Amino acid sequence: MSPDLLLEVRGISKRFGSVQALENVNFNVGKKEIVGLVGDNGAGKSTLMKIIAGNYLPDEGEIRFEGKKAILRTPQVAKKLGIETVYQDLALCENLDVTANYFLGRELITRFNALQKSKMRKKAEEILKNLSIEISSVRKIVQFLSGGQRQAIAVGRAASWGAKLLLLDEPTSALGIRESHKVLNLIKKLREERELGVVVISHNLQHVLPIADRVVILRHGQQVGSYRPTDTTYDEFVKLISGEEAIHLKE
Repeated sequence: MSPDLLLEVRGISKRFGSVQALENVNFNVGKKEIVGLVGDNGAGKSTLMKIIAGNYLPDEGEIRFEGKKAILRTPQVAKKLGIETVYQDLALCENLDVTANYFLGRELITRFNALQKSKMRKKAEEILKNLSIEISSVRKIVQFLSGGQRQAIAVGRAASWGAKLLLLDEPTSALGIRESHKVLNLIKKLREERELGVVVISHNLQHVLPIADRVVILRHGQQVGSYRPTDTTYDEFVKLISGEEAIHLKE
């Protein structure tokens, strides 16, 4: 295993009853690398993500993290290794403010079991500032924030607690152009400043290609290939995803 390789998935297969969701898939992510995981609905993207996140155990294959074999039986096991996942629902409590959401399950408490609210607000403000997340106050209730701001909170929270690998499930889904760009810029900033490995699971090539170092394509549960965004054209990537025709790589 290369010293720069963070995650290595070898020969992963997963079946649900009569449905072969994944078949002999190989997938890896390097340190400080953004990998786009793309494919049509039913390609196996979500299944692979949930295996890496500890939601499913594979039927076959092996996962190695930082060079060591990892059996990801639960999401808690994955989190302890430094694998954080942001799903489409974001797992935010909309009736709580930004600070409370950042510290959800990690609240700072005094020896008298009182919340250290001032300390938590100060830390939340530092996170917003360091990640250039545009929210006027950490006291704002989440339900009154825009979709892009909510996504930024969820991504920033996941990256703020010792994460080494981020799995982002459709991070620009239902966002407008301006907010999508902000979220994509945040992902690049996290990769550079926190030296994270990032997997962006998406069906939107227009959002993945500008930020990804590599793009891995799944089709019908099988890995079609791993390509640099500069390997070919956008149209040929689309054809490869759909299976319309073979890809023509640049020399």
